[in-house]
Amino acid sequence: RRLFDNSAGLAAGASFAMLSFLPSVHGIIANAEHFVLVFALSGALLAMKSLEDGGLWKLFAGGALLAAGYTIKQHGAVFVLFSFFMALLYNTRNGSDLKRTARDISVLALGAITPFMAMCGALYLAGVFDGFWFWTFAYAREYVSVVPLTAGLRALKAEGGRIFLSAPLIWALCLIGTIAPVWDRGLRQGWPFLLGLLAFSALAVLPGFFFRPHYF
Repeated sequence: RRLFDNSAGLAAGASFAMLSFLPSVHGIIANAEHFVLVFALSGALLAMKSLEDGGLWKLFAGGALLAAGYTIKQHGAVFVLFSFFMALLYNTRNGSDLKRTARDISVLALGAITPFMAMCGALYLAGVFDGFWFWTFAYAREYVSVVPLTAGLRALKAEGGRIFLSAPLIWALCLIGTIAPVWDRGLRQGWPFLLGLLAFSALAVLPGFFFRPHYF
């Protein structure tokens, strides 16, 4: 609604609610992706509000919410990068100087790293930091490097058709919504945000090249 209008907000909310309860799209299964999205979208909204009114504490809190997303699943860190893109986009549009842009990105980054550092400290004091680091970083790094790039691109090509055919109506509506600003000038203000969210969301599912159905 903030990006476009009441109708767009209602359609987006209703669509997400419908998808969240359809067994055919894993909606009733508690996958990590569901919980990452809660914090990623909440953080993005709070960051958007703070960029508009200049509230640094809101910006910090937005970064912290985004951080909560990547503590649920590492892929959520991509949405922290998305918030940097948002700050750059907003400041460029409004003719802000480099100092203002650097300040906003720095506050977001500080907010995004604070919960992680607090969690590391708590785990260290609990005596389980080594195990945490192994499973979260060492093992994860090996896990996502199993499939080489060339094989991953072949897998993406093979799975792309299956992903689309699993829900062609939904994907067709997504495509129409994505390109709608081409013929509707009123939608163009929110278009960069929409395309940015799409690009960073796609980036979030690429690590490891494991194109599992519930990622989509």
